[in-house]
Amino acid sequence: MTSEPNVIFTYGTLRPDLGDRPEAHAFRASATHLGPASFQGKLYAISWYPGVVDSTDPSDRVTGDLYEIGTGPDFFEKLDTYEGCAPPWPEPYEYIRAIRDVTFNGRTESAWIYLFNWPITNQTCIESGDFANHTPRSR
Repeated sequence: MTSEPNVIFTYGTLRPDLGDRPEAHAFRASATHLGPASFQGKLYAISWYPGVVDSTDPSDRVTGDLYEIGTGPDFFEKLDTYEGCAPPWPEPYEYIRAIRDVTFNGRTESAWIYLFNWPITNQTCIESGDFANHTPRSR
């Protein structure tokens, strides 16, 4: 039996210096930043925040950061609510929390990630794969 990962890949408002909301500050205070990482996917501008979807094209890379998850009993409960994938948000949720492979320090490892769960029709693709190059750093 494979255990769940103890790391999470962030690509938007939870990255260092990219989110100024209280929830982002609380996340960064309860998790340990490990460093830059990447994910094989496509990044979209949903609104003032991004969303990522899986891609089968290895050249589609999303830039982000890897964190060791916090140990608090409600770590994911709070994070799922912030990411819109738990009550009180209506279903189908805007995001789903999933396990995917990411690249960190030249090796592949499993990590939690929030994937955009709604149609990407009419969303703008962020071709660089890096949300830091797309939007103002605070919201």
